Amino acid sequence: MSGRGSFKGSFSPGRIPEVALGYFWDPASGQGSAAAGFLLPEGNGKTAYNMITPSAGVAPTLTTVNGQAAVLCANANPDKNARVSGTVTRGFTGAAMIWGWISAPGPNVGVIVHHARATNNFQIQLNTSDVRVYVHDGVGSIEARFPNPTYASAPYYYEAVFDPSQSATNRMQLFVDRVQITPNVAGSPGTSMQDPADVMGLCSQTNDSSNFNLNGDATTGVFGITNGIPSDENRDRLFNYRRLK
Repeated sequence: MSGRGSFKGSFSPGRIPEVALGYFWDPASGQGSAAAGFLLPEGNGKTAYNMITPSAGVAPTLTTVNGQAAVLCANANPDKNARVSGTVTRGFTGAAMIWGWISAPGPNVGVIVHHARATNNFQIQLNTSDVRVYVHDGVGSIEARFPNPTYASAPYYYEAVFDPSQSATNRMQLFVDRVQITPNVAGSPGTSMQDPADVMGLCSQTNDSSNFNLNGDATTGVFGITNGIPSDENRDRLFNYRRLK
């Protein structure tokens, strides 16, 4: 947990220690609208984690939701995706959190992931009936399922947490708008995640190695992957930063 305290001057997610040790992407910094020109820079300046569009793809749309910058990956063309240019490691195997504003009205939308086609190293996937969180503990890909009765259309803030300090059936957690959701099916991973060099991306195409099965539009605001779990106060700061509703 990071320490509590106020931030002087303007706030950026990168001022939170666990975000600075991880990665985040802010659509307000996005550039371009064509495949060759699209760029979503990694917010900590880790350029190897800048997101682009694969050469065969079509760029996502930089848009706004309730006055805030967002990225739209459209069902009409599932190639509209963003990802790092190659394969990368996270650089950490312990506690971590995928966080961000997501609106995904269609079914089976894998939104923010670090995984290859079969490994599911760390992923959040939104479906009509549930939200699925995946981690791979080096033995196998572990899935936890959480109810998703009303979250699919309007933007909601998701936190998919891997916390090895918890008991096995509570290591995979989901929070929606900062409220913890009780799982329908709890995962029971080990105490660390594997971290091979794999694709890291957002709404990637179905025939890409990151294999999102994008069957509906997905819109994201600021999003990221933390190294460690921020304090509740700093998680509130992330929730309120350029919120989409």
